[in-house]
Amino acid sequence: MPIGGIALRMNIRCAICSFAVAVLSLTASSVAQAQRSPAVICTPGVERIADGLKACGELTNAFVSRIDSELKPTDITLQLTSPGGDSGAAIRLARILRQRGLRLKVSGICFSSCAHFVFLSAPYVVIDANTLVGFHHTSSFMYASLISRGSTPTDLLRKNQEVEKEFFHEIGAQRAFLYAPAYFTRPACIGYTKYYGVYDLFIKTKWSFIIPTRSAMEEIRHAPVQGFWPQNASDVARAVSSWGAIRARDSFALGWPRMPSEAEVTATCPSSDALRHFRPQR
Repeated sequence: MPIGGIALRMNIRCAICSFAVAVLSLTASSVAQAQRSPAVICTPGVERIADGLKACGELTNAFVSRIDSELKPTDITLQLTSPGGDSGAAIRLARILRQRGLRLKVSGICFSSCAHFVFLSAPYVVIDANTLVGFHHTSSFMYASLISRGSTPTDLLRKNQEVEKEFFHEIGAQRAFLYAPAYFTRPACIGYTKYYGVYDLFIKTKWSFIIPTRSAMEEIRHAPVQGFWPQNASDVARAVSSWGAIRARDSFALGWPRMPSEAEVTATCPSSDALRHFRPQR
């Protein structure tokens, strides 16, 4: 099925899709990768707080294992700061929160797989001031994009998208939301590039992340979001400035911008463009 068809047949109600978009562009364009997450804004690690754990870092199996091993039966809160990471690790952490009935307190950033799987499925969520929850692509979107343009996805990508769909079914989430945020970042092209000797899949997009409005997010989650949520581009700008320069290349769209056409999504990035964005920084 063409990925344009997937998006056009989404079950997200029109009331959600019609929100105006407020754009904070910190860069002219951004590039989203399937397997790499951008920098964190805190010191990575896990430490104990009064009512649970405080965790900062990329979502890997090792990081989630550490969180799981340090949680106590009496803990009620996981305070999380994460740029995202592996979708399988994020889903594993999400299940831990749900099984233990833990409150998720998001502090600073929760992007990519952190947003799509941990935040979206958490039964109780509180957002700290100057904190952003940002969505972009998933393995499901990357897989569908490759299939639609006649490319062969890797076995790992195929497995990851299957795990994502199973988890969304498990939590009763609309499968369309595995695809919708990536569309709204306005993908320009998709391709592979060699990064540290390994070919990595990437999508070049207009915006790094989409931040749904609070009302849209609560409808998608089927649960309230307590605490801070940006209402306009000024709120987003204040949050970004509070982090310092470490994430200054990010760009955000608040709300749902125009749906791109299928051709805009499935174009192949020229190799020169890939090299320009992904030259290794040693």
